[in-house]
Amino acid sequence: AFNGKKFDKKKMNAKFFEYGLLEPTPYKVIDPMLIVKGNFALTSNKMDFVVRYVKENDEGKASTNIALWHKCMNNDIPSLDYMLDYCDQDIEVLEKVYMAVRHWDKNSPNLALHYDDNKPRCNGCGSTDLHKLENKTTHTTLSTFSVFRCGGCGKVLRDRTNILSKEKRSTLLMNSN
Repeated sequence: AFNGKKFDKKKMNAKFFEYGLLEPTPYKVIDPMLIVKGNFALTSNKMDFVVRYVKENDEGKASTNIALWHKCMNNDIPSLDYMLDYCDQDIEVLEKVYMAVRHWDKNSPNLALHYDDNKPRCNGCGSTDLHKLENKTTHTTLSTFSVFRCGGCGKVLRDRTNILSKEKRSTLLMNSN
């Protein structure tokens, strides 16, 4: 959900609380707005601007206004039909924005967990089309790892196997507290 962590999740929780429902089982909110805000300095973080920015939809989102909402609350059929179309288009726009920014997300669910095989897969899209980046490594304070790029979504990933020798690791010192 776009702005789902700050808005939609809290609204849903309020309704669960209002109706005496238990909290939902664990789930992860994937919020493209947080991905955009955390990685880019765009002129606007509104979904309509972002979808135009990534050139996925020159028309942007359909528009609504408070008068439309009032008509919907009064069961005005043409307004309800428009709102249904608006919601369908909103989901399509959300998907386009998410697909454009998903490989920038460092907190997304690991999609590779959902495949019943032992193939190395991109944790962002599940693709097995992974390319090792020659002469590229990434480091933690005590380890060095090979780096890969997913051919499916473009995400940069690292291997889980430390490529430093045991001898080299034994010479590394850590920061003190």
